Amino acid sequence: MKQIGLLMLGILAGLFMACAPAAGGASKTVAISPIGSLSSGATSQVAGTATISADSPKSKVTVSLRGLEPNSKHAGHLHVGTCSAVGPVAVGLNVITADANGNGSSTTEVDTAKLAGAYVAYHQRGPDDANGIGSFIACGEIN
Repeated sequence: MKQIGLLMLGILAGLFMACAPAAGGASKTVAISPIGSLSSGATSQVAGTATISADSPKSKVTVSLRGLEPNSKHAGHLHVGTCSAVGPVAVGLNVITADANGNGSSTTEVDTAKLAGAYVAYHQRGPDDANGIGSFIACGEIN
């Protein structure tokens, strides 16, 4: 009977270890929703996710978007505040370049402290566009 109890304890310990989160911090996925208009003037249908792999002192922010204009570039930032109450830029995110199907993604390493009270926003155009980056086309609140 003692052997069966030890065996059960070993199985439970193994299950616990298999289900435990990976070392290195928490991960959170945020929905990114359409907002505003595209450069073409069409209402934005851009949506996707931002996955934040939080650690200290650096975290990774991976943004995946769909519904972009094919082969277009888009500047992104973490802003302070909310999508409806636009705040200042906390940190720049890597540019997303859409493929021929209008899908794109990027990963940026940021200071973890910059994530508090922030939201992810991507703009109509890339930073090298002569017309500037333009308005938001997609936004998602981290907190």
